[in-house]
Amino acid sequence: MEQKAISPGTLYLLLQACQELARKVAGSYLFITVYDNINMMIRIAKQILGRKNAQENGTCATVIPLHNAKLEDIETKLLDNGIINAPPLRLENLLLTSEESELMEQALVLTSHWNDELRENVPKSTETIVAHQTSLHPLPSMEIDKNTITGNIEIIEEMNAELKLMTENPDHQKYLKFIAGDQLTIAQQRVITGIRLGHKVGTNMWKHFHSSDRDLIMVSLYAWTLHCLLMILGEEDLESYAKNVMSWDTMKNHAQEILETCKH
Repeated sequence: MEQKAISPGTLYLLLQACQELARKVAGSYLFITVYDNINMMIRIAKQILGRKNAQENGTCATVIPLHNAKLEDIETKLLDNGIINAPPLRLENLLLTSEESELMEQALVLTSHWNDELRENVPKSTETIVAHQTSLHPLPSMEIDKNTITGNIEIIEEMNAELKLMTENPDHQKYLKFIAGDQLTIAQQRVITGIRLGHKVGTNMWKHFHSSDRDLIMVSLYAWTLHCLLMILGEEDLESYAKNVMSWDTMKNHAQEILETCKH
């Protein structure tokens, strides 16, 4: 008796459609990939001999189209030429203009406890993109540990394979590839970049625009601000301050006072 062919199920067809759409976005080269680890704890319902809770670890990734981006703006040669021909760093390159300083001061003063007041008073920059809905294209989860250098290399290779990107194709190597993640992800990518410096391997030589110095400065800034908060207001800790502050205006004045103190 001839058996009838079993048609694919709805879930499988949905998976195939999502994968094809993600590959289409990646094929335009105008995309960014974000990945992070996933951790799941599978707990047993009853304590039975030989059974115990299990933790599953892996990595998930998402493809996101670049908003209003153009291919001519992300050519690899533009970045290379910019780095090679960059003039020596001068003091005026670091100093903010009067308009930038004013915007920075407004941004540093704002806090986020009172959301309605925050939305009404938040400073606006002219260098912003228009409000739009970002489409997300998740990739299948990967049983790879991203906490190691080798794991991060395997993740990049797995994502390229899933998106069917031909990394040795001249068109692929012509454009920058954008990778985002948490601090651990970026730190691992920096190590990979350092290892591969000097090797001409096209886009396998990933480029990142993050600085350890910047990370250190920002962490120090957070610590400095919190220290000033407790010192100026005479509070023992943040929990005590949160209980005592009762209005948006009060918190905004405190933020202004901290900023003025830090300036001096």
